[in-house]
Amino acid sequence: MISWPSLYFSGYNPELFYLKNECGAPVNDTFDYHILPVFKEYASGESVEACISSYQNRDPGNALRVDKAISLLEQKERNLPVKTSDFIMDNFRSEKLFHTFNHPASKGLLHVAGQMLDSLGISNDLPTTLRFEALASTTCPITSIVREHLSLRFEDSASVLIKGVEQSLLFDVRSY
Repeated sequence: MISWPSLYFSGYNPELFYLKNECGAPVNDTFDYHILPVFKEYASGESVEACISSYQNRDPGNALRVDKAISLLEQKERNLPVKTSDFIMDNFRSEKLFHTFNHPASKGLLHVAGQMLDSLGISNDLPTTLRFEALASTTCPITSIVREHLSLRFEDSASVLIKGVEQSLLFDVRSY
């Protein structure tokens, strides 16, 4: 048996969370995730446009603690044969490794699969990239403030992708 931690990294989108109902089930009529600062402002009576403007210009501050996110992952994988924290730390600035906090890019999936094959003593002939992104049907853009704070060096879309359909941030917030 081979165990590995879930591929999870909140560094790109520290603002995303799961809104849950009173029973603890996620509320995801339109989009699986909600944007915490936007949701809070909208719930307090701000207009959709004001929420979006505030969100795009907000400094998330301590939410951008990549070292904290990696530390949590290191704790989860401490006694596991497959590890992802070093891979994430080594690569998160140069290429987009996650579409949302728990939707890894194919490169991360290949990294885990390669370690699994190595653990089993099976030849690791996996490609370094795939022609498609298996978990990219849901994505959320990285804000410019996060991009700057993390010194990201890759391009990212400004659109929200919901179940494979490109939407604007305005659509996502209006769905609240």
